Amino acid sequence: MRQLAAACIALATTSVAHAQAYVDITPPGDSLIWEVRFDPVDPQHLLARGDRIHESFDGGGTWTELTALSAAFGRGRARLDANGDLIHYERHTPLPGSIQRTTSAGTVTIPSPVLTNPIGTVTLGDVEAHPTRPSTLAAVVFDTGAQLEFNSHVYVTEDDGATWYHVTYWGYGLDTGGVMVARFGFEDPSAYPKLLVHGDYSDQSLQDTYVRSSGPMGGSVSVYSTFTYHCRVAASRTTPGRMFAAGSTYPARTIERTDPGQPWVPVGETGFFDEVATGNVDPELVVRQGNPAPSGFARFWVSRDSGETWSELVDLASAGYRASQLFGLSTLDDAVIARISSSSPTMYKLIRIPLEDPIGSEECVGAVNSTGRAGELRAIGESDATSNRTLLSIRRLPPDVFFLPLAGRTAGFVPNPGGSDGDLCIGTDVGRMLGLVGSTTPWGEGSARVDLTEIPGPNSTFSAMPGETWRFQVWYRDTGSAAGSNLTNSIAIAFQ
Repeated sequence: MRQLAAACIALATTSVAHAQAYVDITPPGDSLIWEVRFDPVDPQHLLARGDRIHESFDGGGTWTELTALSAAFGRGRARLDANGDLIHYERHTPLPGSIQRTTSAGTVTIPSPVLTNPIGTVTLGDVEAHPTRPSTLAAVVFDTGAQLEFNSHVYVTEDDGATWYHVTYWGYGLDTGGVMVARFGFEDPSAYPKLLVHGDYSDQSLQDTYVRSSGPMGGSVSVYSTFTYHCRVAASRTTPGRMFAAGSTYPARTIERTDPGQPWVPVGETGFFDEVATGNVDPELVVRQGNPAPSGFARFWVSRDSGETWSELVDLASAGYRASQLFGLSTLDDAVIARISSSSPTMYKLIRIPLEDPIGSEECVGAVNSTGRAGELRAIGESDATSNRTLLSIRRLPPDVFFLPLAGRTAGFVPNPGGSDGDLCIGTDVGRMLGLVGSTTPWGEGSARVDLTEIPGPNSTFSAMPGETWRFQVWYRDTGSAAGSNLTNSIAIAFQ
């Protein structure tokens, strides 16, 4: 898990309404949802924390209560690490506290940070799991003095708590003001460790500050931005260094975007926007929560061109639901997960707003690569060939490796082609999509937008026509293996 030249400058553009349905995925018997966590490995694996903690392996369709972790309000917390294993702890408990990891092999305790020279009571404030490194965690430690002054310390471990590095801290006092860490996360999985820290000021100015801390541990700290009235910042998973900032409910603001080494620029119309989330597969995909007009009702908007134009996903004003929290996009970008609330009766709902349809079916499985998992290829978009919206999602590859998408209309089977690991599952008409060659992110992921009007074949290019079935597969480098390369699974998409 985030330096603006000017805070949330307004720029007007045109919005197009396009309402979508939403699905209520509230865990049974839990009307107080506080947060949702997404598994970086399994797109269907979710954790929801409310009155108690629930787990789902079908995107919220069904839930299982984790009774051992049941706790009211802010105490029981749960995270998912890079392996999809459960990290759980009790917040605001005196150190050493209890950070634990549960896997199929059982539960182990992770040692907490040890704060030297405390001013008072030392408690565990928060824990985050790194999205690509299973042994890397970050923790916030609160040191509370007798006069209710706080020191918020941030630590990182890369060896499951055997060694904790002190990264930075802020001081906070009821009389003198200051900053207290409110939320934080790993911004860039390639960083060492590059934390994005969100702190709340205490001097009545209602400001937030965003700070990046980069390695080596305890190294440089730079302020990203200081906003009035609680702007929110989201960092892109697909394009490290790309960030979006959302304004707040007062005064009216807009969405801003920055790319690595570039200034912040406003995108989208002025409005009352509280939250923003970025795509996990599509680098151009952005979702915002809020309203062009001063209304507290829940409205969600989507942009597929980095915020330049927006269309409405769902407007819940007529149903009386108010905006509450935008948790993010599902790992495969096929849905938005958010919380909405109502005042009569008072309750929270966890909802899933569909964004994209997963398309295609798997025909051939991939071989295990040097990460210990098989490379995975999925597709999202539309099966209507005339819409020309097919996006390949490439996952579970080694980080920073070259990949090449392949396409063809016929199925085939060639084991270990050219000495590669894996099987080529496209027939003799296989075409190399050289225009979609890419390199995986530190997450071991990539994406490729297929132009259905110009799919390369052995000797020419073709257009996907309604009624045709096309196969797709990805060849990639794997320097950690003896073969040096591998193939993902193959998928078949029947276009209409």
